[in-house]
Amino acid sequence: MVELDQHSHRHHALGGILLNIAYGFDPKSKDDPHISAALKVNYAFQAAVLPGAFLVDRFPLLKYVPAWMPGAGFKRWAEYYREATYSAQNRPFDFAMDGMKKNEIQPCAMTKMVETLPDVDDTKYSEVKEDLVVALGISYFAGVDSTNGALSIFVMAMAMYPEAQKKAQAELDRVVGADRLPDFDDREDLIYLKALIAEMMRWRQVTPLALPQKLMEDDYYDGYFIPKGTIVIGNAWAVLHDPDVFENPMEFIPERYIKNGKFNNDLPNPLDFFFGFGRRICPGKDLAVEILYLAIASIISTFEIALPKDATGTPIKIKLSYTDGALAVPLPFEVVVKPRSSAAEQIIHSSAE
Repeated sequence: MVELDQHSHRHHALGGILLNIAYGFDPKSKDDPHISAALKVNYAFQAAVLPGAFLVDRFPLLKYVPAWMPGAGFKRWAEYYREATYSAQNRPFDFAMDGMKKNEIQPCAMTKMVETLPDVDDTKYSEVKEDLVVALGISYFAGVDSTNGALSIFVMAMAMYPEAQKKAQAELDRVVGADRLPDFDDREDLIYLKALIAEMMRWRQVTPLALPQKLMEDDYYDGYFIPKGTIVIGNAWAVLHDPDVFENPMEFIPERYIKNGKFNNDLPNPLDFFFGFGRRICPGKDLAVEILYLAIASIISTFEIALPKDATGTPIKIKLSYTDGALAVPLPFEVVVKPRSSAAEQIIHSSAE
């Protein structure tokens, strides 16, 4: 039984999956510089995307002030993170390009996209390559923190609501058995697990407020006039915690998504809100859903997650605290994790080989 440093493990695991999909190589350690660089860029994005986060948002004239002057710290901040972003995008790309020449990386998104590049002598080569580097970087950065945040919420829920964990384990034991990990072929038969994942996305959202968007034209909604240029923010939290729709909305109750033995489609589906709205919806939504399903199913199938206990044996409750910014990711908390059985432990080791 161990108190798991789950946060670094999740970053390493998810970062590794995304690095492999995007660039065709795996991280060498949990402190891999490619993952660390992506996390730094995500920090900057979360800080910058909030309206009013910087003084220049309120006083646009400050954009004409030299960077060295008081009140222009945002310029120095932006320059630093611009360089960090440039490095974080180019380093894995250059590393993978070098690996391609040596036949050391697996087929991936980058290898497919590189095939579309014009010849080096073509005048459009640099422009197309830059677009490719940015596209791959965005797809990688976006998944590292948001998917990790969703898994953090899942771990929190399992520790706080052990009965839900036990029900999911019983279903997995019945459908999958104890000699392998779950796969996509099992998904349709895992009704409770599907409900648990939906409830996890409803209970706590990584993006309780969607990214700010601006109206391109005047609009009317529910009798209200909203003029062109207005910044609007989708309130996913309010929709998914409406007491008129969800009984006891602050409680984690997977059963609410089960009706007559099937998934309950009568309730709002959190997938319609968890990844944003409209043109700004997360382009990696489908990939994130697949990763979350496999990760959650595999964890529940092989591990038990519980609250740690104090010297008297009393469970230590998790303090529900979250990061500030575009993403509401739970701040580090402690849980106790152990393999469910010796057979589960063997499966875990085998899957890592």
